[in-house]
Amino acid sequence: MSKLTFLLVFTTIFKIVFSQRDFRFVFSIFRHGARAPQEGVVNGVDLLNNSWKSPGELTEVGMRMHFLLGRRNRQRYGNFISTTYSPKEIFVRSSDYNRTIMSVNSQLQGLFTPPVGPVLNSFQVSYAFPTMYKDFGGFNTSQPAALPNQMQVFPVHLMSEIEIQYFFFFGFKPCSPLLNVLAANSNNQAITSYISTFKSQYGSQLAQAYPKLNITSYHQLFVFFDTFISGYAQGYTFPELTNLNVDLVALNKTAYDFSTLDILLYYNGDTNHYLPTITFSAFWVDLKNWIQTRINNDLSGDVSFNGFSTPKMVLYSTHDVTLGSVMTIFKLALGWNTIYYTPYASSLNIEVTRPSLVTASIKETDYQISINYNDNIYGPYTVSDFISKLDAYYWNQDDVAVYCSGLPWLLGFAVRRATIGLGVLFVFFFLSFVITLVICCCCYKRKEGGDQPVAVHQENEENNKV
Repeated sequence: MSKLTFLLVFTTIFKIVFSQRDFRFVFSIFRHGARAPQEGVVNGVDLLNNSWKSPGELTEVGMRMHFLLGRRNRQRYGNFISTTYSPKEIFVRSSDYNRTIMSVNSQLQGLFTPPVGPVLNSFQVSYAFPTMYKDFGGFNTSQPAALPNQMQVFPVHLMSEIEIQYFFFFGFKPCSPLLNVLAANSNNQAITSYISTFKSQYGSQLAQAYPKLNITSYHQLFVFFDTFISGYAQGYTFPELTNLNVDLVALNKTAYDFSTLDILLYYNGDTNHYLPTITFSAFWVDLKNWIQTRINNDLSGDVSFNGFSTPKMVLYSTHDVTLGSVMTIFKLALGWNTIYYTPYASSLNIEVTRPSLVTASIKETDYQISINYNDNIYGPYTVSDFISKLDAYYWNQDDVAVYCSGLPWLLGFAVRRATIGLGVLFVFFFLSFVITLVICCCCYKRKEGGDQPVAVHQENEENNKV
């Protein structure tokens, strides 16, 4: 082998080895899996004549989606996440809906696929009984696995009362100005053009298939598409449509086209970006602290993980609107050219990495942040660039409260600045009162002595002479 060939091979190997990066923190925010329709279900039957157990609930299809997403994360993150669950490594948060809680539990079963749960020793097997000793349905109480099939259960934290009150992962009624923004967004030209085309293409067939169906308003059209997408994912055949030669595959694509407009333009399309800002702000402080704390601890030599304060992975189980809002802010802050729709079980993972061959000279600039949305990779970004650009879109709770209550600027300033604002207002009104009082006293004295100005002046002159 020539020296040149050896040098090229060595250089290639050197680049490969030293380009390897280790995960140090992962934040994953995702939409729940397939579910039943949310509206229009009466006595278990939706407006397209399909049966459901309960509106809005996660289906078996949705469970499988998230189980496979967990398997995908296990494949991607490998040994970074331990093969058995540790509360020091994983922190889980969810909106307070059955479908989001069940989705993240399904995903965790994929990330920690049984049999990985705890096992009892012989003493624990003999002791692990509730306070009453009765028949346990024929269960074999001598088996060592804590749970059947050695599966694991996981704690899921719900959003706090503060987050529910001021930030909206789903549902916007507490914020009336935002409702006005959404109403205006429904008149977006791309949306109205789409609706017009859809009605001309499918309107007559839908009227024949479902005579009671009304798609004249934006909301009613949304309910139709939401119901169809839910049923299509469940495998329903829609005979009323196929009997009229409606292509279900084509209609499903059309429904997803509408859903794309609904998420990216109706909810997140206003030029002021109110909803994206409010939604993104709900978790930005925590996310920024997790990133900075992880890096600072690493640089100080503390590479341990400890639950909420310094986790390896955080899982946020939310909704399509939430994910669309987050991506809208990232597009604005990070200069993305394109963002995509958020179908069932879509996930966006923010990954913090550092070089694999860590040396004593490693510094913050060696860390990078990449964003993986459904295997579309954005970045990498430097930590300082990532944080500074996203900080510009953050609203605190007072900012959100002022916007949602529609307060005027001066009062809004006082609310946002709390004690300082109230102090400024108090000083302003106190000084105004004092100045007014002084002016009134002066005017009163002038009026009392208004007929004797010359005498007073002469008396003063005489006093000065003395």
